[in-house]
Amino acid sequence: MPIGRWRPTTCGWTSRPNASRSTASSAGSCTGPVPIRTTRRRHGGSRCVSKAIIRRWPALSVAASVCRPTPSTRQTVSSWTCTTCCWVSRRKRHCRTPMKQCSTRSDPTRSRPSSSTDRIEGVMRVPAILVAAVVVCSWSTALADPPVAHLTAARIDEVIRSYAAQGRFQGSVLVARDGAVIYRKGFGLADIARGIDNTPETRHRIGSLAKAFTAAIILQLVDEGRLDLDAPIMDVLPAFRADHARRITLHQLLSHTSGVGSSSPDRTRLERQRPYSPGEVVQLANVTGLLREPGLQYRFSNVGYNLLAAIIEQQEGKPFHAVLQERILDPLGMGATGLVSTDPNPQDRSSSYDSMSWGEIIEAPPLDESFAIGARGMYSTVDDLYRWDRAVSGGDLLSAESRTRMLLHESGNSRYGWGIGTYALGDGGAGTLVYGYSDARGAAALLFRLVDDRHQIVLLGNVRQLPLTQIATNISRVLVGVPASPIAPPLKPLYEVLVNRGVDAAIEQFAGKPDLPPEGAINQLGYQLMNRGRLDAAIRVFQFNVKAYPQAWNTYDSLAEGYMEAGDYLTAVKFYNLSLDLNPGNANGKMMLQRLESRPGPF
Repeated sequence: MPIGRWRPTTCGWTSRPNASRSTASSAGSCTGPVPIRTTRRRHGGSRCVSKAIIRRWPALSVAASVCRPTPSTRQTVSSWTCTTCCWVSRRKRHCRTPMKQCSTRSDPTRSRPSSSTDRIEGVMRVPAILVAAVVVCSWSTALADPPVAHLTAARIDEVIRSYAAQGRFQGSVLVARDGAVIYRKGFGLADIARGIDNTPETRHRIGSLAKAFTAAIILQLVDEGRLDLDAPIMDVLPAFRADHARRITLHQLLSHTSGVGSSSPDRTRLERQRPYSPGEVVQLANVTGLLREPGLQYRFSNVGYNLLAAIIEQQEGKPFHAVLQERILDPLGMGATGLVSTDPNPQDRSSSYDSMSWGEIIEAPPLDESFAIGARGMYSTVDDLYRWDRAVSGGDLLSAESRTRMLLHESGNSRYGWGIGTYALGDGGAGTLVYGYSDARGAAALLFRLVDDRHQIVLLGNVRQLPLTQIATNISRVLVGVPASPIAPPLKPLYEVLVNRGVDAAIEQFAGKPDLPPEGAINQLGYQLMNRGRLDAAIRVFQFNVKAYPQAWNTYDSLAEGYMEAGDYLTAVKFYNLSLDLNPGNANGKMMLQRLESRPGPF
């Protein structure tokens, strides 16, 4: 949006004609008003960096200093003025020296406003590696109250507390803005029975975020010339059935396109039994078979990452946990991360709980995750995962080629162990989002990296079915200066009316009203009740959902399933058909109808 006319003050900028901001130093100062009009989609800052840094941004090849937009801004700049600087706007290179040279200081800072609604001044310290090279070029606004980072952290705190107050977040949080941690805190209890609080140092299970670690080790072995991503896995995993192994490549396992199933047979039963060795996990995978031809279609697969862990053990001649420690955890200083199955102090991890939509929190059943090696079964902290994310996105952990493969390889919306998406920008555009997400029994984990803005969000919870994606999305909106979205209404009031007064009373009170929860959340409530053996209450919830959202095909599908569980097959057929009327492509509805119609005996 138009900012107005900016004029230089002492090594700074102000949008107010008579305001000034001093950044004076003994080496000199910027003088003389040079009004320019700068139009930007979203407020940001600028940096002057030395020639030594130019090779990181080869497009800005200049002989002296460079004035460039910070990585955390996406702007359209008509003209910038800086001291003995060149810059690029709209693919054009500009140079101006309208002022005396600003001083190069050993302790540089830059000031950067956030969104126009903030109207504050923020000071952020330049990374130490640039200290000797940075020429100070900073922006300030008319109102210079709290620093940007402080106000942003306060707004993030408001977002998370609003979820925690409704019982919809319990765990640990870390948020980094433009490469610096601005917020880290714990919420709720790590152990309800012992009254132990969650803190930023609490170790939590991280579910599917473990896949990215497995992928990184495979890519390290590829960098060393020991593995070939495009070769069949038959030679590197002889224990896997040959008829599949000769048709599947490492690339396909990494990208979830191998065609193997999501999990081993009888998964629920196996999860509660004895620990499994990696060799036994491979034998379980041999039973699974292929669901489709390798390389044709994306389908999320835990078994594929079980096989990758077995390949790592085969190559290294060591247990997977030892390889993980040597190649990833020790070099990165991730001392609070490891495999759940080999954790020497399991009592110091957070306990695991399942959250019921009506407000009840119950202890999750015991879970042995040795069968999930390579796919899940790790624990970590928000601090360690922040270190991990920074190492993956830069540094020496992987070669540049492998880093590109890991983070940018196309396969549906999946990278090698990561997901890819977008996030909203203040100008109505979208930035690139790299993420990891898991919602497993008794734990939830999420890592967001806002690539265009260099922001990171880490959320770890010791309760399943937390709305981590909603929370992280609202945090990201705060970080980029977009108002946070309203929090969806809680389910507990609806649940209490449905249980105590019935469907008609709930329709009268909630249908079409602002406090009506989303269709998907209501659906989840019904399934939670059904899984807890409260079938009558579940059907009542599904009935309400059909009336509240009459155009949503899935509400009819869920109600049909409720009736089928209750043995009312005729009514189940009726609602499956209604679901198919709204969505003829409903594969589950078609399958269930076939099953019901082929059932022997009358309805």
